[in-house]
Amino acid sequence: MEPLIVRAKDDSGTDNTAAAQKKVMPLPPKVVQAGVDEPTRYTLGPDDVIEIIVRRHPEFSGSYPINAEGKIQYKFVGDIEVKGLTKTEVKDKIMQILSKFIISPDVDVTIVEYRSKVIYVIGESGRPRQILYESG
Repeated sequence: MEPLIVRAKDDSGTDNTAAAQKKVMPLPPKVVQAGVDEPTRYTLGPDDVIEIIVRRHPEFSGSYPINAEGKIQYKFVGDIEVKGLTKTEVKDKIMQILSKFIISPDVDVTIVEYRSKVIYVIGESGRPRQILYESG
């Protein structure tokens, strides 16, 4: 991107000299830092593993692998479809389901293992191999 050139002018509005030019640099792009308010972009898929913690109710807490159908087998509830959801969406879904059994469930969902997104390095590579995607 070329810098914008603006001619300097005196009070009368005329350019006094040819050297009376200044360069105005464009503003840098806005920097967005990852924070609490930024939504999670990683979507869950088969072979990922999530951990669900329900505070004050350890019987509903545990580590759950996502099967090939994109579901987890959740204790006391049955199969829950989580494929294509973010961890925030899974948290909301679990809270909604558990609200039938628990008053104001306090749920936390963590992705323990990222296994559904795979990158293959092939062709003219020193080490052709499979690489697991890690969200960072």
